[in-house]
Order: sequence, then structure tokens, then C-alpha cells
Amino acid sequence: MASDPQRERKASPLVLTLVVLAGFGGVCLVCGGALAALSVSSFQRFEQQSRAAEADMNLRALREGITIYAMQEALDSSGAFATHGLPPSLPLTPSTPGAQRQTWPTSADPLWRELGLYTDDGVYYAYEVVSDRAAGTITIRVVGDLDGDGTRSERVLHGRYDAAFATITWDASPTVTDPLE
Repeated sequence: MASDPQRERKASPLVLTLVVLAGFGGVCLVCGGALAALSVSSFQRFEQQSRAAEADMNLRALREGITIYAMQEALDSSGAFATHGLPPSLPLTPSTPGAQRQTWPTSADPLWRELGLYTDDGVYYAYEVVSDRAAGTITIRVVGDLDGDGTRSERVLHGRYDAAFATITWDASPTVTDPLE
């Protein structure tokens, strides 16, 4: 039985078309999967960056609040400059940063609010103020662990109090370690 050459010619373009479409579909599937993986990764990075913005915003608020506090506290009852315009130290609050938003502790020192840090929405970071009135130095420390792996990010800003002018000279920018941790 001899094969029909016309039948072979008709089947060849059909098979070729199916092979091309299957190959194209496979390539599209692979590309779609890669794009999905990239978009999930990008979304997670964006989410971490938006959480990290909290630390920068609250660090600026604390810097400004402490500067205002120092100016207000600089005058003693006689109107002369006092030597202790710096606020007292405040412990790390909340005590442990984590990957989940934490409510601001109701037991937190009310001075936090006076210095400009209070939120009803909760925080991802923990905040600390270390004040050395004798040396005239102050440090704001912001600690986070956005991915919950135990490795902490840290932002530290140092300031120096000048009692003669009741001003604080802050470092130009905070020292940042692992900003998206």
C-alpha cells in the first residue's frame, strides 16, 4: 500500500502549527510564571520599604520633639538657661520589635507622646532615647525586625546639647544598619 503524497503534505502544516502553538504556549507559561514571581518579590520589597518608612518618619518626629523639649526646658524659674534641657532616657518601647505591627503599650511613658511619638495604629519598630545630661549628649535609637528572622535593623541618631544656647546639634543623618531587616 503506497502512501498518498497529498495527504502527507496536508498533515505536515497542521502538525507544524500544533507544535509551534504548543511551544509558544509553553514559553508563555514560563514567562508568565517568571513575571508572577518577580511581581510577588517586588510587592514584598515594596511592603518592607513602606514599613521602613515608619522608622524614618518617627525618627524625624522624635528629633524635632526632643529639640523643642530642650528649648522649652532650658529656662529655669528665674528665666536663666538651665543646664538640663535634655529629656530623660526612655527605654526601648515596645520592648521587642517584630514582623507584625504592635500596639503602642498603654504603660509607655507619657513623655513619648510629648516628644512626638504616639500612634493608635501600632508600630513595627521599637524606639529608645538615651540621654546623658552630664555629658550633654542624646541618642535616638530605632530597632526593627521586619521579616521576623531575628536579625535587627537599626537607625541611630546622635545629638549634642549646647546649654549656652539651649540647642541640640544633630548628626546630619542617622547611622543605618540593615534598613529592610
